[in-house]
Amino acid sequence: MAVINPKNFIFYGAGQHAKKNLGHWLARGLVPLCFSDSDEGLHHQKISPQKPSRTEFEVLPLKAALELCPDADVYVTINIEADPKVYNDIRNYIISHGVAPERVGPVPSEPTGRKCIFYGAGLYAYEFLERWVFAGIVPVCFADSNPQKHYTKMRISKDYVGGEFEVLPVQEALNRYPDAFLYITTDPESYDAAYDGLIAKGIPPEHIGAKPQHCLLVGHQFSLNGSSTINICYRLGPAEQIQVVGSIEEDVKNYYTYSERLRSDLNKGKLTSCSGCPELHPGPSDEELTIGSVSVSSGMPGATKCNFKCFFCCHGMNFEKKVHERSEELDNVLEILEYFAKNEEVRYLHYAAAEITISPYRIEILKLLKKMDCRIMISTNASSYLEELKELLEDKNKFLLVSLDSGTPETFIKMKGVDAFYKVIENLEKYASTGSVINLKYIVWEGINCNETDMDNFLAIAEKINATVEISWDIREKIPTFSDIQYWAVAYLARQCQLRNRPYIVSFDTVDYVDRLKKDGLYPTMVSHNLEWRFPKSSSNGEIKKNGRKG
Repeated sequence: MAVINPKNFIFYGAGQHAKKNLGHWLARGLVPLCFSDSDEGLHHQKISPQKPSRTEFEVLPLKAALELCPDADVYVTINIEADPKVYNDIRNYIISHGVAPERVGPVPSEPTGRKCIFYGAGLYAYEFLERWVFAGIVPVCFADSNPQKHYTKMRISKDYVGGEFEVLPVQEALNRYPDAFLYITTDPESYDAAYDGLIAKGIPPEHIGAKPQHCLLVGHQFSLNGSSTINICYRLGPAEQIQVVGSIEEDVKNYYTYSERLRSDLNKGKLTSCSGCPELHPGPSDEELTIGSVSVSSGMPGATKCNFKCFFCCHGMNFEKKVHERSEELDNVLEILEYFAKNEEVRYLHYAAAEITISPYRIEILKLLKKMDCRIMISTNASSYLEELKELLEDKNKFLLVSLDSGTPETFIKMKGVDAFYKVIENLEKYASTGSVINLKYIVWEGINCNETDMDNFLAIAEKINATVEISWDIREKIPTFSDIQYWAVAYLARQCQLRNRPYIVSFDTVDYVDRLKKDGLYPTMVSHNLEWRFPKSSSNGEIKKNGRKG
């Protein structure tokens, strides 16, 4: 993927001036390898344009930063106009560490490297502009064929970034930046017309588009959100959804059609809603698209039958009844499961269509799940005990996911909205009595359960039922973020699991936090169950089985 500033560089100075201006520098395409500072108290801390933010950079001692990239330029981030003497002292200090004088200077007023223009200043570009900018795909300007948009601004809708880009007539944009590379940022349906229009203006095809990429998730993960939408993959969330039409055959057909289009766009180097995602890999892909992972959920907020009121699931809802009203989506859940059992090579199924132990179809559902030859995770709150569920769990390829999120009755009530802590633990012990596999989840929530008492008690429960610990966070967030306190809680749970030899998973991980956990020696060797579908039964190297769909 072409970027505005492909050079390696380090920002020196992690003080207030840098924090205040970092968002503006990022919006100009100035994305550093890391920060450096002489203040030892800042070393190995994180600096970002907003707290919390998914865009973070580690602050290293200068020697360590230069070892990371010996050929990097170093940009001094202090306010030079306010104190030029301090700037000169810092510059000399950096040079004394062996950095050539021509590689040390102030933060550039203009980004370096190959420039790019975004062609298309509509809603599609506005929706994904922030993602592209933070991936380093930063334009010098926009261009558009609509005269009403000329000389207006396209802005990132975040105050802390301050990124804005002028919209110009395409020829004026090319006159200003004759060596610019064009990204078409219209919606996918308008792409071909925009491309033909640019070619008609005499722009060479090699100056339009980006480098081909491919994704291991698109076309393989089918996530049904109740009776409303289908997610293309677990990372994109609302960014790429298909409306359910009411027939599972048609829904699957539409899913494959949509996934094929998205993969084709990536293969051609088009700028898509996927651009900037850490799951993307260089080069095109012609692998057959087969659904390996299926998730059937009731959707958020819970509109189907459930006897809990978890605040993270049902935030803002008015609960006048203890049990939610039943939704029509449960009426066809058997049809959906039967379809996938007969027609797709499913390797992993997550059943989370409301609370299964109180579903009117619970016996039929469990009988069908028992017949399916794949790894199946069943989400339950474990408030009710079901003998048929226990029998299903005797198959070690079937397991439970229970979000306990607490270690005390008081915190349980805060998280779940009901007083059922001891009943849940009692039922978990029954399910675990035959050696059933249980994943016990802890959703880290600042101000509620980020304390050692809850976490220690939770871990003791996990040990008692021999559970795998799953560490998670706010599932309503499209792109997960962490505060320092939340990360401390994640690190505490992970470290305690290591000390107790307790297997654990970090679910919905992001590149930044994988790197941070790895650096702290806390990243688990276990694969998150979101990705287990990648692993054939006879292999553990992450290869995807290349078989066709059934039928």
